[in-house]
Amino acid sequence: MQIGRALIKDPNYVKNAMAQQGNYVNGCTHCNRCVTTIEVPGGVHCPLNIKHEQVA
Repeated sequence: MQIGRALIKDPNYVKNAMAQQGNYVNGCTHCNRCVTTIEVPGGVHCPLNIKHEQVA
C-alpha cells in the first residue's frame, strides 16, 4: 500500500484515519503537484493545503 502522497497532504493521516474508524477522507487528489515541491527550499508540501500556502 502506498500512502506517501496521503501523508504529504495530511501528516496525521494514520492518526486521523484510526480516530474516524474508516470514515476519514484525506483529500489527496493524486495530482502529483507535490512532486514539484521536492527541491523547493521550504520542503515537500501539498499545494492543495491552503494553510501551508498561507504560511509559506
